[in-house]
Amino acid sequence: MKIFFSILTFFLFTGILMGQDAPKKDEAVVPEKNTFEDLTVINNVSMETLNKKALSFSIQHRFGNVNEGFKKDQNFDLLGIFAPANVRLGLDFGITDRFMLGIGGTKNNYLYDLEWKYRIIRQGTKGGSPLSVTYYGLGARNSKLDDKFKTFSSRLSFFHQLIMARKITKKLSLQIAASVSHFNLVDSLMNNDNYSYHFAGRYQFSPQSSILLEYNAPITKAKLFETKPDLAFGWEIATRGHSFQIFLCTANSIVKQYDNTYNVNDFSKGEMMIGFNISRRWKF
Repeated sequence: MKIFFSILTFFLFTGILMGQDAPKKDEAVVPEKNTFEDLTVINNVSMETLNKKALSFSIQHRFGNVNEGFKKDQNFDLLGIFAPANVRLGLDFGITDRFMLGIGGTKNNYLYDLEWKYRIIRQGTKGGSPLSVTYYGLGARNSKLDDKFKTFSSRLSFFHQLIMARKITKKLSLQIAASVSHFNLVDSLMNNDNYSYHFAGRYQFSPQSSILLEYNAPITKAKLFETKPDLAFGWEIATRGHSFQIFLCTANSIVKQYDNTYNVNDFSKGEMMIGFNISRRWKF
C-alpha cells in the first residue's frame, strides 16, 4: 500500500511541477477536452466534471450474475437478466467549470447519497500540466431497516478518491486513482477504513464509439471475507448530449465504498454481470 501511494504522490507532484512551464507570451494554455466521454467509467467515476450550469441525469443498472442460471437445480435466467438487479438514479449539476455536486439513490441497501467532484489540475494541449488531477467524494446513508443501526451517524459511509488522468492520443486515455472508503459502523471483523486503487482506460475507435476497461483492487485485508477486485470491460456510445455504456463487471453495489469493500464476486470463476449506464446532459 505504501509503495502504491508513494508512486501516486510522485506522479502527482511531477505533474504539478511540469505544469509550471509557462506558455509563450502569444500563446494561452488550452485545456485538454474529452479525456473521457462521461462522468463515469463503468463502475468508477472519471476525472471529468460538468461545465458550469450543466445538468446530468444518469441511470446505472446491474443485472444478476451471468453464471447463476447454469448451476444445477437453478432456473435459467437468461445470463442474469431475469435475476434480482440493482439500480442507481443520479442527478449532477455543474457549480463551476471545475466543481460539481450530485445526489443519487440506489436500490440495494436503500442508499441515498451526496457526491462532489473538483478538478484540481487540467491537462493542457499547449503548455500547462501533462496530467489532469481530480478529487472525488461521496457520502451515503444506508436506509435499510436493520436493528444494528442505532443512530443516524451509524448509517453513514464515505468515499474519497484522488484521480490522475492523461489523454495520451486523440483516441487513447488512461487514469489511475487511490481511494479510501470509510464506514461509521462495521462488523467486528471488518475495517472502518478500507484502501483501494483503480485503473481505467478508454480507446475511441470511431467518432461515437469507444472500448472501456476498468480494474479496481482492494488494498486493505478484512478477516470476515476476502474482498475481490472488480474487473469490468465494455462498449461506450456517445453523442453530444447522451452517453450509453454496456459492459460486463464483477461488482454490483454501484456506490463506490460498497464496491471497493464488500465485493465478493470472482471474475476467474465467471461471477460477472451484465450492466449498463445511461446519461443525458443539458446546458442552461
